[in-house]
Amino acid sequence: MANNVDAIDHTQEWLSALAPALSRGLEQVGLAAEGHAKAKCPVDTGRLRNSITHVQLDNCVKASDR
Repeated sequence: MANNVDAIDHTQEWLSALAPALSRGLEQVGLAAEGHAKAKCPVDTGRLRNSITHVQLDNCVKASDR
């Protein structure tokens, strides 16, 4: 008795879904880091808190005050 197994290669589908998923994840990380920084920031006039932002460049996220 022979067991036949059909294998389908989904590599290209997986690779094409990877970049957008990575981008969404990095955006969520950036927003979370920005939120934590703003929550811990001392507030006098709110100027420093309002200057805290994040930017996504390629495959990394940078959070900083402008």
